[in-house]
Formats: sequence, C-alpha cells, structure tokens
Amino acid sequence: KMTEVWKSQGRKFCELCKVWFGDNRASIEHHERGQKHQEAVKSKLRNLGKDNEKKARAAADLAATLAMMESGAAASMAANNEGVLNGPALPERGLGIGPKVPVGGTKYLDPRQMSMQSMAEEMGRRKKEEEERKKAQLALSMKSSLWREDEPEDATPLPKDDISSIMWVEADSEDGRKYYYHMFSGATAWEVPDRFFTQKEYDRRLAEIEQRTIDRAKKGLPADPTQMTMMNSRGEEISTAPEIQVAKRKKARDQAEIEADVARSRVKAEEYGKQEGYGSGGPAATAPPPAAYGAPGIPLPPQPPSGGG
Repeated sequence: KMTEVWKSQGRKFCELCKVWFGDNRASIEHHERGQKHQEAVKSKLRNLGKDNEKKARAAADLAATLAMMESGAAASMAANNEGVLNGPALPERGLGIGPKVPVGGTKYLDPRQMSMQSMAEEMGRRKKEEEERKKAQLALSMKSSLWREDEPEDATPLPKDDISSIMWVEADSEDGRKYYYHMFSGATAWEVPDRFFTQKEYDRRLAEIEQRTIDRAKKGLPADPTQMTMMNSRGEEISTAPEIQVAKRKKARDQAEIEADVARSRVKAEEYGKQEGYGSGGPAATAPPPAAYGAPGIPLPPQPPSGGG
C-alpha cells in the first residue's frame, strides 16, 4: 500500500564497550546491566583516579620545589647579610629596621608526607603570619622615620589647666579698683571674666615665652608658630621674636637713662643756683617723675574703661 512507510530503528554506540545496539529503552537497559559494560565503567573510573592523582602529585612537587628554592635563597641572603631586612641599598631609617626573622626555622612542605588539605592549611597559616610580620615591620619603620631623638623637644612642663583660652589680665586703676584688659586687643572692661591672669602671672608667662623663643633661636630652630603678638600692661604690642624684644628693651633702657641724667642735671642746677643766690623768687624746678614710673619691669596698665564700672 502507498500509505505504509518503512522506517529503520535508530542505533546507539557505547564508547566504553565499542559496540552498537538498538536506540530504545529495552536495549539500553540490557546493555548497561551487562557484565562487560560494568567492568568497562570500573576500569574507566580507575584510570581517571590515577590520572588525577598523578596531576595532583606533580603540582605538589612543583610547589615544594619552589618553596625549597625560596628558602634556600633566603638562607643565602641571610648568611651574606643581605636581603629585604638588611639590604645595603636601603636607608638606615625606614624599612631597614625591625627584628630579624630566623630563616633556619623554616620547615619545608614535603608532599610525600602531607596531604593536600594539610599542605594548603599550613601554607595559608604561613602566609597570614608573613602579612602580620610585614605590617608590624612597616609600623616600626614609620615610627622611626617620624621620630628623631637627636632633636629633643622643649622640656618645659605644661600646666595642668589649659591656659591657652585665658585672654584677660587683671590690673589696678588709680583709685585701687580692679579692672581687666585683653592681652591681644588691649580692650578694657570692669566685668570680671571667667578666667584671667593676675599681673604677676602674666609677667611670668611673658618671661617664659621670651626665654623659650631665645632658646629656640640659639638652637637654630624656627620660632613657635603658635605664639602670637601680645599686649603688655601699657597697651603696647609685645613681639615674641628675640631680636625685636632685645631692640625694644635697649631703646626703653636708653630712654630711662636719658631721663635719669636730665633729672640729675636739673637737681644739680637747682642746688647750684640756691648756693649762688639765683634761686630766690624764681620758679621752682619741676620735680622729675620717679625713676621706676613706666620703666621696663614696672609696667603701667592701660587706662580703665570709662563709665565708672
């Protein structure tokens, strides 16, 4: 009949047994249950296991060889006093300091005596220890490069209280009342500030700042940038630079000596005039101000604020 079509059954090939069989469920199950096919499968699995074991052993041998080469090189450099820790090309300060790591204590990993898992754990532990050692060495090197013992810091002890926030100084007015002036701006006020210096404390602090500045200049160190231009009790600016301070003191001392000489000359002239009879009926000589009035070391406070407090 023309409606009937002949169709051949499909066939399947077994790679292990090298045979053909029908491509249907019954034929496939019959072949897989056969003794020849099962023995071929076991033989294939054994061969795969042997190949994997050979590859793993070869990789372990290569890793052990590299480790032995690195250890030998480290031991050779340690014997010749070379390498990262004691390299001649490194500076004295920096990475060239730190405790020496004993190379002789390194134990080689023998793949013939250790499993792959134990070797991996041991290598991970050694890697972690090496990273921690490098971090500690870097911290020590940074500390040594930033700290220099040949430049001692100022040994002047700091007070317990923070005096940097004190801006006011106590002073006495002509009628004996207390008022306060700002050490930087020279402003005056009757109100008592929260914190202030007495005049003695303020003079002592000025002397300390001046002495520290002179000491730093003698050592060749730059002036302290934290020091500011301050006001003395007469409302005059005081520079912390030693040259300016010395010049100002010399000028004030010379002026005081000139005034004292003028006063002595006037007294002598008055006495001589009285002895010669020229002083009778004449104007009395003007008495000079006290020598200590306004002289360096006995400063006068600025005028108190108007308003009478």
